[in-house]
Amino acid sequence: MPDHFLSVIIPAYNESGRIIATLRSVSRYLLGQSFTWEVITVDDGSEDNTAEIVEQWSAGRDSFKLERIRHAGKGAAVRHGMLVAQGEYRFMCDADLAMPIDHLSDFLRYMSEGNDIVIGSRQIAGANRYGEPQSRHFLGRAFNKVVQMLAVRGFHDTQCGFKCFSAAAADALFPLQRTTGWGFDVELLFLAKKQGMRVLEIPIDWRHDSDSRLNPASAGLNMLRDVLAVRWRSMLGRYSSARTEERLGDTVTATGTVPVTQEDDSPPCAAAIVVPTYNEAENLPLLAERIFSLGVPDTRIIVVDDNSPDGTADVARSLSDRFGNRLDIIERSAKNGLGTAYKVGFRHAIEQHANYVIQMDADLSHAPEYIPEFLRELEHADVVVGSRYTVGGGVDEEWRFRRHLLSAIANYGIRAAVGLKVKDSTTGFKAFRADALREIDFDEFRCKGFGFQAEVAYACQRRGYRVVEHPITFYDRAHGESKLSLGIILEAFWRLFLLRWRRKKS
Repeated sequence: MPDHFLSVIIPAYNESGRIIATLRSVSRYLLGQSFTWEVITVDDGSEDNTAEIVEQWSAGRDSFKLERIRHAGKGAAVRHGMLVAQGEYRFMCDADLAMPIDHLSDFLRYMSEGNDIVIGSRQIAGANRYGEPQSRHFLGRAFNKVVQMLAVRGFHDTQCGFKCFSAAAADALFPLQRTTGWGFDVELLFLAKKQGMRVLEIPIDWRHDSDSRLNPASAGLNMLRDVLAVRWRSMLGRYSSARTEERLGDTVTATGTVPVTQEDDSPPCAAAIVVPTYNEAENLPLLAERIFSLGVPDTRIIVVDDNSPDGTADVARSLSDRFGNRLDIIERSAKNGLGTAYKVGFRHAIEQHANYVIQMDADLSHAPEYIPEFLRELEHADVVVGSRYTVGGGVDEEWRFRRHLLSAIANYGIRAAVGLKVKDSTTGFKAFRADALREIDFDEFRCKGFGFQAEVAYACQRRGYRVVEHPITFYDRAHGESKLSLGIILEAFWRLFLLRWRRKKS
């Protein structure tokens, strides 16, 4: 058992002018709390007298400790502090205390809800930034875009210096950390996603310190080097001591936390059906009725709703009550894309120990009556693709010509661009064995929307999975408007072309 409820780790390098003010503020806050705690200042080989000041101030204060290391960088200091800490929760805190320390209560509250890591964000809705120069803000956003492309997607602010880890997460991640400089945050989040940890991004108030010694331009170049090194080490298998069973990661924001409506006495789940929704309040009840009327044992529906303005989430909650808690609803704060919705749903399905995972549209264009046939196919296959373009498949005769044309262009164009063998590369109706789905590294995916389907097909092909195309008839949606457009298709072409080009180079 951890010796303390909370450990606060403060990395310090040449902080003699402000470290005492920071320690006093932290002390005032923690003395008002009922839990046990410790504060660890890690001096990163300061050239001034930071270490002596901290040592003198901490004398007689048993909960305050000083650790000294040779100068190696902020990442090295944080790593050292995290690994000597004895807290159930371990909070890293910048020495300039740019975030009011009383925000720590928010971090601990969200940690208690089962998150492995909670990170402060200056960028998401609800956050406030004060006094930051425009040039620094611009460079920070540019770096974040690079991080999203090269290392880890889904985080709006990887570099904020306020993050909280569970003891288990810290003990799993920090021994693997290789980055000692400014880019260490990206490495840790990359590893956390690879290990399937639950990471939550919450808004904070943050005030720029005019005395900051950070040079945005040079620090940005150094961090870019660190990010590239993370990707290179991953490609070479240098993180091989990470958990061998990599699961799907889940990233959420506090204003868009993913609350899962699910009762503790929910029935077991053998087949999980993941259904992304946006304005599907009319279609969802019909879909649920048809699925549960199939009589497939231990079936669960997982609805991932992107804050539908038509009340889809409310409809899903009522359906969960109606069908004996066999429908889970994951609510997101914004329309974040079909691909990210599936990733969240897949992860939840695996956490529910499903044997089989099925993905399908909510608009009734995919007939649920095919599901038992898909499950039978999975007895001798890893993946089943509901195909419109294999022998026996087809589309609704009422499909408009424009929709038919767009679909054909997308399918055949993407097959050519990526080199796919399946005849229906863009279908959203698939079934997976859970063990096969678990092995796919979704962190490598780049398409958030329509192209996600082709990326899944490409990943299955590259892994040599046994893929069966099962003929289906694709029906026009029962209610609402199709979300497919030429712009979405062109975006998918471009991203998938880059995907294949990168694969060929590597």
